Amino acid sequence: MLAVPVASPEAIEALRDDADEIVCLERPEGFLAVGQFYRDFHQISDDEVMHILHAKRPAEMHESN
Repeated sequence: MLAVPVASPEAIEALRDDADEIVCLERPEGFLAVGQFYRDFHQISDDEVMHILHAKRPAEMHESN
């Protein structure tokens, strides 16, 4: 299953073969970027993303590393 709040109609169509079910709340024509649909969609660094992903991993994954 793929669930997203917003995507272009073209992206949803391209992903149809990769998911058994797709839930997408908005598929606006003229879609340019995800950020145009959020009040605050500021950029974050790769380091910040890696920190968040590492911090949110289940405990058993931390132990195996």
